Amino acid sequence: MLDSIARHQALIDTVEGRREWTWDILCAPLEEAEYLTAAGYDVARWSATVFERFFSNDALRDPRIIQCFHNLNLSLFFNNTLRTFANQTRFAAQIATFGTLLEPVRDLALTTPILDNWWHMQLQLEVGSLGQREEGQITFEDPLGNGRTGDVKILYGSSQVLVEAMSLQPSDAQRKASACFRQVIDQVLDLRLRYSVYVTKKGPLARRDVVLPAEVEITAELVARDGITRYVPSAKGSPWKVSQEPPAAAEVELEGLVVDPKAWRRLGTALSGKNKQYKGADPTWIRLAIHPDVWLCMMPMYLASEERLDVLVSLLCRELACFPNLKGVIVSQPPTGTGHARALKDNSISVRCPLPGYLVREVTITPRLERFTAEAEMLAGWYEKEDTLLDWLLDQSGQPAFNALIRDPK
Repeated sequence: MLDSIARHQALIDTVEGRREWTWDILCAPLEEAEYLTAAGYDVARWSATVFERFFSNDALRDPRIIQCFHNLNLSLFFNNTLRTFANQTRFAAQIATFGTLLEPVRDLALTTPILDNWWHMQLQLEVGSLGQREEGQITFEDPLGNGRTGDVKILYGSSQVLVEAMSLQPSDAQRKASACFRQVIDQVLDLRLRYSVYVTKKGPLARRDVVLPAEVEITAELVARDGITRYVPSAKGSPWKVSQEPPAAAEVELEGLVVDPKAWRRLGTALSGKNKQYKGADPTWIRLAIHPDVWLCMMPMYLASEERLDVLVSLLCRELACFPNLKGVIVSQPPTGTGHARALKDNSISVRCPLPGYLVREVTITPRLERFTAEAEMLAGWYEKEDTLLDWLLDQSGQPAFNALIRDPK
């Protein structure tokens, strides 16, 4: 690793185009990460070495790969936080643990360095790591016997578990709608800070109407002066309410976007493609990751966790009924809390688990048929213990536990 002065000069030279990227440079901000212990700095250096050996520095000549690391929150050069350090450390430990088994996955990610392929790799590693800790035998990109390959095969005891990874990325329209919605949230919070008022609206916001009317700020100033609650007409639906009184516990300030049926149709199309891929092969589970911007258009934000689980399971069961080559879906969703939790709905299981780096994973596992429920329970058990997975991976790689790497492990 470079010393401190040389490191800063290397960063300047790289950003200004006088020097090519290396994994060592990409990890450079770690030298100024106050949340790390001496052991943490050592593991950061080790991570850079793992990436260099596995991907090579030549890979970084393609700016798309650097962008993928940035978008997946894997590079401390772009985001020098504890969360990113946890992500980056986990990725390095997974690579070190699986070694050459990952080469087919790596080759695809390097040959076609788009975000979807790199996110795909993360999902394969997630499932493979959980299975390997349970002493399963893991194979990536294994032939299915029908002329195609599958993402992850886990030989566990006398059983075989196949898992196919997929993600739903937002369309341009969904990105714009979500950006507008977040802009409205920022405006509402800004009015609360400046005028000590609460701006609320019943009913979801239509995507074409996600604009906070200018009259709302004028009204907020009036309410701040005299304390009288007022209403501002909206382009569609109920009016905007501006009040000094906080909303009741059961009242939602902003319910989110109108649920977009096209988002669920996109999921059905994607599942149909996986069902065709496994025709003539053993059935598979689908590990599905849904981008937060897509979730905004798929599920009402205002639903309580129990209601959301009911809606999610109902919709997933409806989609799965058409696909005989799928065992079920393992879908992650925005967490509804921070601690450990488990909930049941029919044959589906929802588990929530806090992860190192202030992360939380919440997954719902929905089997297509009752005879796949035992496997669903097994998978749920793996995800319930994911909070200790990083320590296991670090131990497998000969590195200290995660809490020894950071200054405040609480």
